[in-house]
Amino acid sequence: MGSRATIAGLPMWVARKVMEEFIEVKPGEQVLIACDTEGDMDMANAFVATAASMGAEPTLLMMAPSCEELDKVPTAVFYKALEAADVYIPLVTTRQRMIHSVQVSKLKWEKKFRQFNLLGLWYNGAKLDRIAEILRSQDYKRIRAVSEAIANILDKGETIRVTSRQGSDFTASIKGIEYRSVNHYCTEPGVTANIEGSEAAGGPVEGTTEGLIVIDGPVHHVCEKAPGLREPIKLTASKGRVVKIEGGAEADRLRSIVEANENADNIAEVSLGTNPYIKCTGDLWNDKKVLGAMHVALGENIYQIYPYGTIDCELHMDCVLTSPSCWVDGQEVLRDGKLVLPV
Repeated sequence: MGSRATIAGLPMWVARKVMEEFIEVKPGEQVLIACDTEGDMDMANAFVATAASMGAEPTLLMMAPSCEELDKVPTAVFYKALEAADVYIPLVTTRQRMIHSVQVSKLKWEKKFRQFNLLGLWYNGAKLDRIAEILRSQDYKRIRAVSEAIANILDKGETIRVTSRQGSDFTASIKGIEYRSVNHYCTEPGVTANIEGSEAAGGPVEGTTEGLIVIDGPVHHVCEKAPGLREPIKLTASKGRVVKIEGGAEADRLRSIVEANENADNIAEVSLGTNPYIKCTGDLWNDKKVLGAMHVALGENIYQIYPYGTIDCELHMDCVLTSPSCWVDGQEVLRDGKLVLPV
């Protein structure tokens, strides 16, 4: 357990900024803070203390860390607690178990609660002073405006086309799919935010992605850290599935993962980064959020396009395109990794 002096420092500052500015916690709200045994208890205690000081009713739930990507229900007690929550804050060392599982997603999309993740930064072991520096230095209202402007275009669109100088040229239907602005604010039920949140997030209609996707940035489970890929990976898509994977040793690694996991060949997501304050570094959790970058994901799509996604898979693998061009119904959105919309 953290000392009173420690909790009164940066953990308390981060917790208060998140809960006051981004979540807008209200008196009487049920706040569920979920932690695992490898998590940071100073941070967990700071969120509990802050919620209580704001008149909310916090509950801290501790579980064992998960080695699985997508456990369907973390624990029965956790799931029951989540049903009663107005605000959910997962402080976990493993990325998926209490964030992307189907049951958690279903409750959230049914607007039972709003959710704030520390997700990638926390998972990657970012020091608290680095997290505080990010919170102090970026204009989150600007990020929200950019995210919402891009998401609105995608949300109204029917067809997306993506090309790149590396050779990408693919299309997909996005008709009827809700594209969501993922930013730092979650003041309404059903909304997710996170501390590095900067996406216009959604996915293609199942079975509609066609063409060549050339990945030149980091890839889940293959190369998530800098310096990134040594050789681009070429994915050939047909009827929404990857039918060919070409490239070097990293392409071989990705191919072996896809072949070993049912439905890992599904094109599950096509999203745009929206943060103008960061640049690509070779780190997955950073690069997929960069304004002008995009990521295509393979595997599970239930979380991304709920309630239209039906493809279950033990994996959801983000693959980054660092400088694509993108059109929605013929309207140019990105050109070689630069935003062309007047936002």
